[in-house]
Amino acid sequence: MEDEIIIKAKVLIGCDGVHSIVGSWLGLAEPVHSGRSAVRGMAVIPQGHGLKEEVQQFVGAGKRIGFVPLTKTDVYWFLTCASADKDAYLGGNPEAIKSEVLEKYANDLPELYQDIINHSDLSTLTWAPLMFRKPWKVAFGNLCKQNITVAGDAMHPMTPDLGQGGCSALEDAVVLGRHIGACIAQNGGLVPREMIKAVSNYAEERRWRVTWLVTGSFLSGWVQHGGPMVNFPNVGSNEGIDLTLFEVLGSETLGDNLNLVPGSEEDGGYFSRRNSVGAGIAGLGVAVALKRVGVKALVLERADELRTTGAALTLSQNAWRALDALGISQKLTSVYAPLERIYVTNVSTGAIQMIPLMTSNSRPITLHRKALLKALAEELPTDSIRFNCKITAIETQEHEGSSIVVVHLEDETVIKAKVLIGCDGVHSMVARCLGLAEPTYSGRSAVRGLAVYPQGHGLKKEVQQFVGDGKRAGFVPISDKEIYWFLTYSVSPQEGTKLRGDPEAIQREVLENYAKDFPEPYLDVVKHVDLSTISWAPLVLRKPWSVAFGNLSKLNITVAGDAMHPTTPDLAQGGCLALEDAVVLGRHVGAYVARNEGAVPRDIAKALSDYVEERRWRATWVIAGSFLSGWIQNGGSMWGLKFIRDAIFYTFIFPKLVNVANYDCGKLA
Repeated sequence: MEDEIIIKAKVLIGCDGVHSIVGSWLGLAEPVHSGRSAVRGMAVIPQGHGLKEEVQQFVGAGKRIGFVPLTKTDVYWFLTCASADKDAYLGGNPEAIKSEVLEKYANDLPELYQDIINHSDLSTLTWAPLMFRKPWKVAFGNLCKQNITVAGDAMHPMTPDLGQGGCSALEDAVVLGRHIGACIAQNGGLVPREMIKAVSNYAEERRWRVTWLVTGSFLSGWVQHGGPMVNFPNVGSNEGIDLTLFEVLGSETLGDNLNLVPGSEEDGGYFSRRNSVGAGIAGLGVAVALKRVGVKALVLERADELRTTGAALTLSQNAWRALDALGISQKLTSVYAPLERIYVTNVSTGAIQMIPLMTSNSRPITLHRKALLKALAEELPTDSIRFNCKITAIETQEHEGSSIVVVHLEDETVIKAKVLIGCDGVHSMVARCLGLAEPTYSGRSAVRGLAVYPQGHGLKKEVQQFVGDGKRAGFVPISDKEIYWFLTYSVSPQEGTKLRGDPEAIQREVLENYAKDFPEPYLDVVKHVDLSTISWAPLVLRKPWSVAFGNLSKLNITVAGDAMHPTTPDLAQGGCLALEDAVVLGRHVGAYVARNEGAVPRDIAKALSDYVEERRWRATWVIAGSFLSGWIQNGGSMWGLKFIRDAIFYTFIFPKLVNVANYDCGKLA
């Protein structure tokens, strides 16, 4: 201790708050800023406030204020407000806090409540950032180590939006007391080995309870807080991207009556009443769906040819249902065979688990990405895809009393359209226009490639997967001579970036570093890689709550594919979701077209809104499930997480997660 006293104990319980020394010692991640700050205070009205025993709460754009009578003279009040910087608060200056609240945040409140704030006891006023520990850090973190654990905010700091911080701390006290008490009663005292077990039992009983409280509190605050409406300034970019426009009004070089759908780095596409843009899975899928419902699409692609980025992908039952709706599944199922089962090998122990893959008519199929793109493109007229179209800016304007979208191309072409569908990938310009949060790094990167065996590989249609500490790899045959392989591993984005664009260095790093202790069959596959197919990329995702509660559309603008819901590949649902999007969007737009002759912005805005509401929660759960699947399977250094992976995950959790593949997006009409 600071006074040089040394205390020795059989058990240590860290109840040392949000920035816990004990929590740090256990390896728990530091709490993160929620994006909001809070002011709290006590108003004292000597003559009495006259309020009923009721909570009064006021919500506005990016703020929430509440009042709770405690006694006849005392009223507790609070304010939460958007705050980008966790350090940007007025702590230590109560007069400045009160002035800031009255002049900036409470100036539109009824006079009665402004008067309550004016009566604040300055000694009670505080301003602090709202912090929380990420739920997965609680769910899978080290909450105890031998005879050391944590309780209260040291374990589960959370935002105050459900009023559960103090409540859960009291629950901790009772649960911990019960386990320690039972241990003492059974052993006649503090037996160290048994005490370690009692502490562990306490932590496991609390783990999932507080994980859901942290999650629920954050979501509650996020929803109640609202925030400002999104507007659409002129958005520019130095990079060319692909878009999809609908019901184009005019173009300097493309002519009138175009309809475009924007596409992306991976999911390119434009669409309009007559056109769609972006030659990736989402963009081409949207264009085909629109064609099926009578809307011609022009696909604007920024590359100079059909994209073949990505060696292969796996399509599950939900994707094949979408391809059935688009009318092209037979093209692919006649060439590629379904997978039969998955074998998972623990590299450290040698243990092997076998996972069957559903029934014969619903098994996933791994295929060349270019084969899917070609199959989609073949359904479109030859003049439906225009290459070398690079978007530099997007803006909105008023036209005859309605909002239109104006898209600027690098060659100075200007296109005006009534609708814009952004299929422009992970770092979508259209998503930024809508105010969607940028995707965040998952903590892992991936290497992918295609191995070629000219004489044939002789393998069955089975997935071979290998798991180790902080890494996961696998391979799956695509044809008699080709094998798709991958590796995901935990790494800082800066460390991995140095490999980008150097296929030989990527292959060497995999063989000599990350996969050096993997079985020889995997190493042999990597050695046979076609270097032109090998790629390295960080795995990113849009936070689930950003999809659940974000602006996925506004008026005549929306997004599809990775532009809406970038997700990690751990459930192989990225391409599947994009195909679902295409069908759902086509169905809603088709219903609109059937009811209307000509594009009426108000009506089409309703169609786009219905589309995103149908997709919102589906995409949210897939993102969350994919992240959870990857987090557990990658293992890492935490013994608890590795235990869940090796003993529980593939038997009990994985089968439930892959149920996302049973989804049916429906038909186009």
